[in-house]
Amino acid sequence: MIEKADKKTVAKKNTGAKKTAVKKSAAKKTSAKKEVPAKPAHFLVYCDGASRSNPGPASIGCVLYKNGEKEREISERIGNATNNVAEYRSLIAGIAAALEACGREIIIAVRENSPAELSITTDSGKAVGESLDVYMDSELAVRQINGIYKVKHRDLIPLHRIAKELLMNFSIWKIHHVPREKNTEADRLANLAFST
Repeated sequence: MIEKADKKTVAKKNTGAKKTAVKKSAAKKTSAKKEVPAKPAHFLVYCDGASRSNPGPASIGCVLYKNGEKEREISERIGNATNNVAEYRSLIAGIAAALEACGREIIIAVRENSPAELSITTDSGKAVGESLDVYMDSELAVRQINGIYKVKHRDLIPLHRIAKELLMNFSIWKIHHVPREKNTEADRLANLAFST
């Protein structure tokens, strides 16, 4: 008889455990239904390149916005380069910064004393759902990226290819030409790099 009592006690304990487990899994299902998927981020990048003497000492400036909030500024020297190379380098830096803000790892390696020779390493995968708008005052770079002009200069061909490859990581992207007066922050950052 003692054995039967022990078995009943065990059975009651197991029954209680099952009820608890059922209640916990029901709670998980309820909380899973309440989770709202994160809205895809929208990035704006304003970028500008500058070169003194063309070619000469060059720099880049970029401002990155994520969902309307300023996320990051870039202001750096890139060595001696033409203005067009500096414009492309600013574009690449801005796109890379947006990808990094999506959690992607981007490594940009520049060949010493050759700002036009870059290699880019990225982790795999798309920044699915993320969109990007880029604003530049370089009509040449904008028209080349949009396929209106062909890229003929040997220094710009690899930079154009890298910029297009990085843009393809976004589900939607657009690049826009803006007058210099509407790109003042990026211009300021490009010029600031010369003074630091």
